[in-house]
Amino acid sequence: MVNGSTYRRWQLTLPILSTQYGMVNQLLTDLVDDNYLYLFDLKSFFTANAFHVAIPGSPKCEPLVKDINP
Repeated sequence: MVNGSTYRRWQLTLPILSTQYGMVNQLLTDLVDDNYLYLFDLKSFFTANAFHVAIPGSPKCEPLVKDINP
């Protein structure tokens, strides 16, 4: 735990910053379209998941309840 004024001050070297950026870069999105998140209708996804129907271009899910008589 860091107390006092040193809590908000960081002086990291360039190699350390480069290493951190390389690790975090995989988590950052490269999407620049602000409407990207609105193109996928979550309500339709849940409905299709309940009916075990695949929507083209959407993630596929396992059935919630396995069928006893296949």
